[in-house]
Amino acid sequence: MKNKILSLVLAVLCMVSIMPFTAIVASAADYGLRPIYAENISNFEDPWSPDPAGNYKVQGVIYGVDEFDGETVKFVKRDPDAEKITAYRASDDSTTEGYVLNFYSYGEAYDSYGDPIRLYDAHYVSVEYYYDTANRDTSDPNGADHTGKKMRFDVNRFYNNNVDTGVGWVSHSADTLVANQWDTIVIDIKSSAGNYQDYFEDPTPNYHFGQWKLYPFGDGTNIQMYKGDVLYIKSITFTSYDPTNPPSEPRTISVYADEDAWFNTDEPIFYEEVQDLYRYTLPEYPADKIPEGGKFINYYMPETDEVYYPGDVIVLDTGFDIELYGVCAMGTEVTFAYGENSFTETWFVGETSKMPDLPDDAVIPEGKVFLGWNDGSDVYAAGASYTFDGSVTEFTAVFDDPTTVYYSSSGHIEGVSETVYTTLTDAVNAITEAGGVGIIMVSGRLEIQSTTI
Repeated sequence: MKNKILSLVLAVLCMVSIMPFTAIVASAADYGLRPIYAENISNFEDPWSPDPAGNYKVQGVIYGVDEFDGETVKFVKRDPDAEKITAYRASDDSTTEGYVLNFYSYGEAYDSYGDPIRLYDAHYVSVEYYYDTANRDTSDPNGADHTGKKMRFDVNRFYNNNVDTGVGWVSHSADTLVANQWDTIVIDIKSSAGNYQDYFEDPTPNYHFGQWKLYPFGDGTNIQMYKGDVLYIKSITFTSYDPTNPPSEPRTISVYADEDAWFNTDEPIFYEEVQDLYRYTLPEYPADKIPEGGKFINYYMPETDEVYYPGDVIVLDTGFDIELYGVCAMGTEVTFAYGENSFTETWFVGETSKMPDLPDDAVIPEGKVFLGWNDGSDVYAAGASYTFDGSVTEFTAVFDDPTTVYYSSSGHIEGVSETVYTTLTDAVNAITEAGGVGIIMVSGRLEIQSTTI
């Protein structure tokens, strides 16, 4: 017998912290937009700096995540206490330039949503940055100005069916760095890929990025910075299209009231024309579209056979229009009979409902207690969870004799031959095992700590 009732109720108040979130739904039609936001951008030359083994050391650089101009940013700046920026290899203890001022991803590369970055999605990389020189120390003899430099992006290797190819190439931006304003640098990765350009046209997950490096100040020898200068990077975003010349043909998002409306191409309840790669948040289903006695269940996309819910985000892939329709279910009337009376509730197939309480007007037979509701095979206590499959639509109230158990801290009650439990927990467990409803007869002092009866 499930979820039995206890005459002795121990009340526990739980405070639950609920954090709202927006789900990012991975559709069968993968996306052409792969952002890496500031908090997920690696430090310079990670994982090599700092190297616990001492084989490689970077000095004179401070980096981290901060807030700047109302944005979450990755920053890098010169250590004001360092004479200059240096990198050392333990093999010869000499300064090695070319490995320092770059953002580095080692192994398989993932975006900020945890998805691998396909070559299909990464024809271009855009870097949103702010090069702040307002507090520059011009007396710094080792400082370097990077305005007018071209950013450099290295693909060191990519993966073919999860196998590291070990091959890569170098790309440079067409535009150059500017100072003291937000700007976006775009680097054409595909055009520099030579014989590997065909892999960018494969939409399957077969080919995706592995190790890559972004040199924000151009070639690796440009490792110095003026004291006081700070480079802020908000995001590094891979796209399947040139963001300076996005596709002009709009994509459409059509959400229909139901399957019939979708099949007949009726006027959708929601409709938008947007550009490729737009992130669309599904709205709440209109209450006036829910049939009387029905309930909204989910949105359904027939193109991909996928289910979505309000608040889910769908990203429109290149050339991929979106059509969905709402799914509503009609409720089933479930009867609860007690004696000669009854009442009904509306339940929905596939959902979990709570068993109701016995109505106040119910007549409980003398000497009996209410156990719960019988579905023909089991008895469920009031408040018990019940997953409704539609096979049982009538429940009957069950009454039975209560179970009596005895409790005394001494383990003995005068004139009682039955078992006398010495702890309240054992007494409660005995009632549970005997049927779930009972009376605890107490003799002597009831010793309970932090418990309300």
